[in-house]
Amino acid sequence: MDSIKFISFLLIAAGALLLVFALMPARKTWNMVPEKLRAKWLAIMYLICFFVVGYIFFEIVLITDIHFFDDIVTGLVFLGGAIFVFITIKLSKNTIQKMTEMDNELKLLNKTLEQRVKAGILDLQHSYDFTSNVIDSIPDAMAVIDVTDFHIVSVNKAFLRELDLQEDMVLLKTCHEVTHQSSSPCGPPNDICPLHEMLLTGKSSSAEHIHYNSSGEKLHFEVTTTPIKDNSGMIILAIHIARDITARKKAEEKIKHLAYYDNITGLPNRTFYKELLAREIAYARRYNQPLFTLFIDLDSFKQVNDTLGHDIGDQLLKAVGDRLARSLRNSDEVARMDDGQTPETVSRLGGDEFIVLLRGISKTEDAAIVAGRILQDISEPLEIGGHEITITASIGISVYPTDGEDVKTLMKSADLAMYHAKDKGKNNYQFYSSNMNVVVLKRLSLENDLRKALEHNEFLLYYQPKVAIKNNKIVGAEALLRWQHPGSGIVSPLDFIPVAEETGLIVPIGEWVIRTACQQNKEWQKLGFEPISIAVNLSNRQFEQSNLLEMIIRTLKEIDMATKYVELEITESSLMKNPDAAIAILNELKDIGITIAIDDFGTGYSSLEYLKRIPLNSLKIALPFIRNILTSPDDAAITKTIITLAHNMNLKVIAEGVETKEQLDFLRTLGCDEVQGYFFSKPLPADEFMKLLQKGYF
Repeated sequence: MDSIKFISFLLIAAGALLLVFALMPARKTWNMVPEKLRAKWLAIMYLICFFVVGYIFFEIVLITDIHFFDDIVTGLVFLGGAIFVFITIKLSKNTIQKMTEMDNELKLLNKTLEQRVKAGILDLQHSYDFTSNVIDSIPDAMAVIDVTDFHIVSVNKAFLRELDLQEDMVLLKTCHEVTHQSSSPCGPPNDICPLHEMLLTGKSSSAEHIHYNSSGEKLHFEVTTTPIKDNSGMIILAIHIARDITARKKAEEKIKHLAYYDNITGLPNRTFYKELLAREIAYARRYNQPLFTLFIDLDSFKQVNDTLGHDIGDQLLKAVGDRLARSLRNSDEVARMDDGQTPETVSRLGGDEFIVLLRGISKTEDAAIVAGRILQDISEPLEIGGHEITITASIGISVYPTDGEDVKTLMKSADLAMYHAKDKGKNNYQFYSSNMNVVVLKRLSLENDLRKALEHNEFLLYYQPKVAIKNNKIVGAEALLRWQHPGSGIVSPLDFIPVAEETGLIVPIGEWVIRTACQQNKEWQKLGFEPISIAVNLSNRQFEQSNLLEMIIRTLKEIDMATKYVELEITESSLMKNPDAAIAILNELKDIGITIAIDDFGTGYSSLEYLKRIPLNSLKIALPFIRNILTSPDDAAITKTIITLAHNMNLKVIAEGVETKEQLDFLRTLGCDEVQGYFFSKPLPADEFMKLLQKGYF
């Protein structure tokens, strides 16, 4: 081998070593090569290996003279190629290392970003959960509404709970479909839509709304709608918060009912009626139509309360209210309230007073027909608490605009007409007329003065002697009430006793009469006069008082008056209202020694069956029979019959109103026991009556 070949061989060997040194570290970079580049990297390695093996094979052939190799060029080329490969691999190693470092950095960065994203997602989830919990913990119903189409996009649990709905029944449905069960936006009774108001003003809006739950139950809500805006200030969503105020509304309705309705009858009350009448007057004025006001007062209602108790009285009021409502025609219904409902025309003003408003009729005759029907219906017997009760009413009627153009005047006119109906005998109706004012106002003034009379000691007792017909001896006296009015002088009992009866003032007045008469009798006894009995009239109201016996016993005990010197005079009408109860009371009175007399006997409707059961001591023949006893055979016959009947029942007979000697003589022939009247003496004050006692006889 010559030198040229040797050099060529050395060059090739050096290139081969260089390739080996290049490939050795290349193996270490294998794991550093990105997975996507490994196939290309492996192809390069295979090509290098092929290049090395090929050149070694070539040089072996060259050295063994198989092929001619002229010069050193081939060795240099091989060495240059090896150097190129070495440098390429070296550079690729650096590149791969940098790429690996960058890849690691990217992986680290990606991992960091991934951790941050996960942390952000977790934070968002926590924030969402927190917000959801906060929203769901709000007790008020809340919904998020898309303002473009009014669809609900989100609700809280309270919303679902309040309306008894599931979430899938709510989402993506319009708010009016869900809350109002309506296919169109708000209408009556929800005329004000806070959502529309919010869109118009761009601000929060509130209103009271009626919602319906899944069962169709009506619920009241206080709704507030608040806008949610985007960055440009455009409203995109609305927060709809609804607070359930159903309980409050029911409480308000209850309070309103208490304020406007009577709790006994369930009818509208005075306040309701006055507001109703004011609206109807305005309507009637506008359309030039009449109105009729019927003021109804039950006759003798207080007697029911006093005898049967307030519970029965309340039931009676309820029954009368029901009858009044049924009596009215449908056309009698008037004005509509704020809720659109038609109220009854009947109202209870208080006590035993009712009032009716009629419209839609133009003739007084039609109002009279209604009033007549009301009187007829009320007077039908009622079965209440085991008692059959018959009650009547008096009705006063006023007409708009003739009798008044305002609420106060119309009601006052009807009230005055009602009092006139009572004066006409009760159980009738009267239309108002201007001349009623004088009569009724006088009566009202009398009532007011009567209430003050006891307090001001304006009452007096006069005494009329009872005379034994056989010897003209004074054996007793009847105490008669007089009223010394400070402005009018002595007022006749005929004028004020009916008013006292009707108002109930007769009860305290009657107690005063019993006490004063017994005190006076006791004084006469203390002065040494022969004891006589004092007769006191008991009114219907007094006789119906449950504490009558107790009051009499207490009074006599305080005065130290013996009961045998007290006589109570009771009318037939008082006895026959409730005979069994009357008999029981009279038995108790007689048991303590009080004598009982029937006053004005023959003018009532007493039954002989009951008469024989009543524990009586005497009968007083009514004055009309005595007045005509000498001129009327009938009155004389009746008087004789009464005397005979009484004596057969072992009762004493007293004739009142004896004014002439002829009357006295005729009564003596009939066997009458005692008389009283102007023939012997008119009623006298106590001091003058005492002068009669000093004589003792006529």
